Amino acid sequence: MSPPTAKLRSARPDSDVAAKKAPTAPTRTRKPRQRPTQEERSAATQLVLLDATLDCMKELGYANTTLAEIEKRSRMTRGALLHHYPNKNAIIVAAFVHLYRERIKRFQTLVRTKKAGMHGAVSMIRGEMEEWFPMTLEFMSAMRTDRTLHKLFDIEIGKWTQSISTTYESLIPELDSTPSPLLVQYVIGCFLRGLCLEAIVTEKPLVDKIFDQFVEILEAYLGSL
Repeated sequence: MSPPTAKLRSARPDSDVAAKKAPTAPTRTRKPRQRPTQEERSAATQLVLLDATLDCMKELGYANTTLAEIEKRSRMTRGALLHHYPNKNAIIVAAFVHLYRERIKRFQTLVRTKKAGMHGAVSMIRGEMEEWFPMTLEFMSAMRTDRTLHKLFDIEIGKWTQSISTTYESLIPELDSTPSPLLVQYVIGCFLRGLCLEAIVTEKPLVDKIFDQFVEILEAYLGSL
């Protein structure tokens, strides 16, 4: 005779019952990724357009940098481009200001990570200028005859003059001892641009000697104050 069902159930091991009653671990729910804001999307679009503009100018030159070429390289629509920059002058100027901003960031990083000394600091500035000099020269030539372009650039770069000046002083602390640090910065910049131009027609060893001589003169001047 078979035992009653109730007795069979009560005869089961306690572990089986506990297993059935054990609470299940709560399911982890992933938080949805926060979508970029409109401002962030706009900034990202502008960055792509500006980088494409600089690439165009570096590879093709100022004259061949067209809105169509920028549109092609950035893979952005003409509408997106014109929404942020209504014409070629606007995007060219914005690209150069972007270049200066990035240069400031690199210099600030160098200041934090290493003490370069006078020669090293001016060498850093020279290296940055050499990389972009051909493109910069074309841009300056364009501003010579395009007053609208020139005026727009003056307005936009003027917003960054203080940051550029502060960065120079961080790289070369001795500038603080001069009667006019900003004027000495202009002297350094003008010399280095001239040296970049000279490097087009003069052998590098001589250009390097000219550079070394300039740094010695600069050190002597700052040391005399």
